[in-house]
Amino acid sequence: MRYAIDQFHAFHSHVFCEGWFSGLANRNACVYVLLDGVRYPAEVELLPRDDLRTAFGPGAEKWGFVLSCKVRPSSPSWYGAVQLVLFDGERELMVEQPAIIPYDAERRGASNAELDFFRRMYEADAPNVLEIGSRKRSGNAKTDRVPGHASYVGFDIAAGPNVDVVGDAHFMSQTLPHNHFDFVFSISTFEHLLMPWKAAVELNTVMKNGGLAFIHSHQTWPVHDAPWDFYRFSKFGWHGIFNRYSGFEVIASEHAEPATIIPKMQMNNPSTFLELQTGYLMSVCLVKKIGPSILSWDADPATIMVTAYPG
Repeated sequence: MRYAIDQFHAFHSHVFCEGWFSGLANRNACVYVLLDGVRYPAEVELLPRDDLRTAFGPGAEKWGFVLSCKVRPSSPSWYGAVQLVLFDGERELMVEQPAIIPYDAERRGASNAELDFFRRMYEADAPNVLEIGSRKRSGNAKTDRVPGHASYVGFDIAAGPNVDVVGDAHFMSQTLPHNHFDFVFSISTFEHLLMPWKAAVELNTVMKNGGLAFIHSHQTWPVHDAPWDFYRFSKFGWHGIFNRYSGFEVIASEHAEPATIIPKMQMNNPSTFLELQTGYLMSVCLVKKIGPSILSWDADPATIMVTAYPG
């Protein structure tokens, strides 16, 4: 049996799926949704797919489907537990993690940039590694990916687990050695910097020429750690921060974590149709220091934001 999952969504106790299954050419074929050991008969609409006929021959155009199904989750963490059962009239095929298939395809570019960064770190001889926003507090730390032969420094605005140096990223060159780090990474931190362009200039100062930085932030995300939540970045926006003026070259910039954006209040206005477009929760960039920055930014964020970073 052949199949593919092109889209998969779990939302408000409903499962939505689009894809194709070769068994649908048979009259008795069906697709079930399986959750917590319970099979739910799904509403399946056949979707003509001329592209499948081109790829697999006559008859394959009947393999396409769109599925919707109401389920009764037993826990709030039900989303990752949904499975599909494909039945061709004689045999069953279990798809254990249907959401992973389109997910992996959508985030491949971002994954490659991240893998490339850590691969180069592993291959380097005794690299100096800096993590900006290193405090372990939200479960997204990647410190375990730093090789044992590296010299690691965890840098954060506040003291805590995994923090070696406390300081403000807007002034990191005041507390970190200059021209020192071969690799720098930052996970879900740049959106909390009032002036990320200033942080980029500071980053240039503490990195070695030719050093690499991997920056991971949000493209779409609810406001969090307010009021210290300032920006969202598209993959195109990184070029405005990391460029030849700030002393960097962007090697890769990608979106990750595809999402459907649905307004709480839906009416006949442009926002109603956002669900027809793909959004992204994350955005990443891989950059290389190519020389010193020719920029400076003298403003002090502490004179603008008088509160301390929460948490």
